[in-house]
Amino acid sequence: MPTVEWNLRLWNSLYDWSDQGEKWSEWWGGSEAQWFGSIFPRIHSFIPARSILEIGPGHGRWTQMIKDCCEKLTLIDLSHNCITACQQRFHKATHIT
Repeated sequence: MPTVEWNLRLWNSLYDWSDQGEKWSEWWGGSEAQWFGSIFPRIHSFIPARSILEIGPGHGRWTQMIKDCCEKLTLIDLSHNCITACQQRFHKATHIT
């Protein structure tokens, strides 16, 4: 089983984030298509919400849709690089921590 150290090494330094994690949504035709085709139908009855906790946002491919569904969004990720990328990407969204 992967350790915390292994995960930190993978997501902070080994993984190529140049496409912001989009390769995981390629089969769907991109993050937006996957969101509306798979994720939104499962969570639509719970949003909008006052607050949402997103665990493991990576570089924010779901965050870009989730951020408009709540008053407060909290992102938690083991990878400092991922948190930094989200801070830069969503710096104008004052309701995200």
